[in-house]
Amino acid sequence: MARVSVDVSAEIIDLLGSPEAVADRMRLALALELLREGRVSQGRVAMSLGLDRWQVLELMAQHRITSGPESAADIERDIESARHASMTC
Repeated sequence: MARVSVDVSAEIIDLLGSPEAVADRMRLALALELLREGRVSQGRVAMSLGLDRWQVLELMAQHRITSGPESAADIERDIESARHASMTC
């Protein structure tokens, strides 16, 4: 896993309680946004966040992220993403 450094104001850290809480929130937000964009799968999000698929589906519902592809192009993109992911693992 790679490490990324981001500057965050002390106010945000105080609001969330700790730098770790900020990092957790940022990881979750990024994973959900990539999922919303269709750039990662539910399984990939579950693995990266240490959750099971049901927990990811619950998060998706909470954040109003649709489940599954909506067109043939979406399905093709999902298949290509899965192929690429399987080659990099």
